[in-house]
Amino acid sequence: MCAAWDIIWINVQWIHCYGCGAHVLNLLAGDMQKIDIVSETLRKNKQVAVFFKSHSMAKEVLHDLTIQKFKKPLSTTQGCPTRWSSEFFLRCIII
Repeated sequence: MCAAWDIIWINVQWIHCYGCGAHVLNLLAGDMQKIDIVSETLRKNKQVAVFFKSHSMAKEVLHDLTIQKFKKPLSTTQGCPTRWSSEFFLRCIII
């Protein structure tokens, strides 16, 4: 990648090359997950999401209560290890 950037810079100096933004965000998210309070919060959120996913009655109660409270159904979302953002957009509603 850097060699390609050098070739571009030699031939067309007005073009600037930058690293992959998605890769930088992925590395940043990985570093943030190493912070104790962040990893503990994510662990607790994951437990809540797993509970509601594995208990159909609790899932129905959550569905009904969120419709009453927010006028639309909300549910928990489980994180996915291959998509780092899913961990940070993990929606857990504790009523």
